[in-house]
Amino acid sequence: MKKDKKLLKWREAWKLNRRAFALIYKRCPHMIISRLVCVVWDSLTPYIGIYLSALLITELTEGRNPSVLTKLVLIILSSAAFISLAAAFLHKWRDIACAGLYYKVQQIFSEKMISMDYPDADNPKTHEMYHTIEQNRNGGGWGLNRVYGHIEGILSGLFTLLGGVVLTVSLFTSRVPDSSGAYTVLNNPLFVLLIIAVMLIITYIAPLFSNKAGSYYSLNSDSHNF
Repeated sequence: MKKDKKLLKWREAWKLNRRAFALIYKRCPHMIISRLVCVVWDSLTPYIGIYLSALLITELTEGRNPSVLTKLVLIILSSAAFISLAAAFLHKWRDIACAGLYYKVQQIFSEKMISMDYPDADNPKTHEMYHTIEQNRNGGGWGLNRVYGHIEGILSGLFTLLGGVVLTVSLFTSRVPDSSGAYTVLNNPLFVLLIIAVMLIITYIAPLFSNKAGSYYSLNSDSHNF
């Protein structure tokens, strides 16, 4: 039987992923919430250390007030300890919530098969479809198990981008001194637009290549063994 190798469009893929996410969330809400919380925490907390380190460097180069330096060092050490402890707790919560996920997903398929009428459940096309699902899941890691991973990646990139933008606003608003010679080209608004264009292109191309590479697993699912 010849299989249809046509790839899904973005709108169709979005609908399928949204439906899959709803299925997983209904079955494992704590798993979804714990993973999303960990993504947000891991994406934003590094910027706290960067910001505090910048304050310390600024004080070392300008004010050099011993009391201020002592206070900043204590804040940096305390925040680093708190972030590490909180991250360990959140990751442990996530690991516990994700335990047995494979069997929970398997239960979704089993319940679907049981709910079907016997002629439909015994139909060769149904078994062929289920076989393809298993091949894709065990061969390329596609299926319900991959959905939350994609959502994690999107949220991680989004919060990392937002955190970076917040910390680099001064990079685009501060002027390079006129005595800097050739570096004064950085004051040109076109240079700022060029940087933004490059960032947008990279943001678009990276998932495009990733999706293209991953599509080969699906297109060659017939050759996967499990």
